[in-house]
Amino acid sequence: MNAKIVIQGINRAALLLLIFSLLPATAGETDPYSVTLNRMKARFEALEDYTCSFDSFVADGRRSQRSTFRYFFKKPDLIRMEIISGDNKGAILIVRDGKVRAKPAGLLSILILTLKPDDPRVIDVRKNRPDQSSWGYYLDQHLLTLDQAEVFSSGQDTLDGRSVLVYEIASREPARTQGIAREKLWVAVPDDLPVRYEMFDTSGRLVLMAHFKDIHLDQNLPDSLFMDFKR
Repeated sequence: MNAKIVIQGINRAALLLLIFSLLPATAGETDPYSVTLNRMKARFEALEDYTCSFDSFVADGRRSQRSTFRYFFKKPDLIRMEIISGDNKGAILIVRDGKVRAKPAGLLSILILTLKPDDPRVIDVRKNRPDQSSWGYYLDQHLLTLDQAEVFSSGQDTLDGRSVLVYEIASREPARTQGIAREKLWVAVPDDLPVRYEMFDTSGRLVLMAHFKDIHLDQNLPDSLFMDFKR
């Protein structure tokens, strides 16, 4: 074979390899988990406020709770959680200045309680606190334990009619990730917002789930929303 032809063939192959390496990822590929987390964090940092509704499931092996919340968040640390179905339906929690103001449901709705965020009356069965309920807290915790995460599945799908990236992650050391051994995360694209996550313990049992819907960003929420229970 002519040596000149061989060299030309090698050059063409190298050129094609370079071109393909510069092309954007195809529809079947998913960004690395760490890249997606950091992009989600940057998106959250750019927000001033958001509202959503979300379905929640929490279990500790003996007890479980199911609820749907109407959720309001405004930086730096204002949170309003209205329980619209499930356990404690009708109750409202407002997080402000490091305290939780709670308006119980039913006959006790005439009461207004001011509590610490870790008070047993406002934490869930896994001791998750209302002041730790925002997307920002979720992302910070996952970035802190990124070295413990091992991605064993990633891909693209649709959820609630929108495109999502889907990651399945295992924890190398569940003791460092609050007993969570495996997690599945759905991330809306191109919005870089979490729309659902499911967390499983070392026995494979679902212990935590949140599914976010009806998301609205930067609505210029008034501070009064986080002071008064009426709106």
